[in-house]
Amino acid sequence: PELVFVQMVENTFPPFLMALILCGVLGATISTMDSQILVLASSLTEDFYKRIFHKNATSKQLLWVSRMFVLAVTAFAYIIAFLKISTIYSLVLYAWSGLGSAFGPLLVFSLYSKRANKYGAWAGVITGGLVSILWPLTKNLFAIEVPTMVPGFILSSFAIYVVSLTTKHKGPKYETT
Repeated sequence: PELVFVQMVENTFPPFLMALILCGVLGATISTMDSQILVLASSLTEDFYKRIFHKNATSKQLLWVSRMFVLAVTAFAYIIAFLKISTIYSLVLYAWSGLGSAFGPLLVFSLYSKRANKYGAWAGVITGGLVSILWPLTKNLFAIEVPTMVPGFILSSFAIYVVSLTTKHKGPKYETT
């Protein structure tokens, strides 16, 4: 299904135009991919490394860390590419399962729970993310196929609930009128 456009161009246009069109698509894909890698590396450097680990980092240090994040993100992308996921649909489903498992319960708890706190939120995001990464490894253990999001959502919700109950809520108290 992913090669429909390539087949259509191949069957419709002469070789020169086919090469030109497919090179344009490849160029747009590469441009988008490297932009996304740079955005993610920059975000990890500024929002994660600088805020949490090294608040007084120099611009040289931040540049070095950003380059390391570019390498790490690129390596992660190559690993995903070599997993041989059969279709783009499967890859998108895998990505949305990860997002749903990690952030779905957090969204629900932040809207409907007064006890949820940042520690529970972190526990839920980490638990949901880990379950969505590790769950596909268990596909032959059960008689039926259980979608990744189901155990991820359940375990993430459980983590948010338990950790929020066992830690103090340090945020301001709001009154509802």
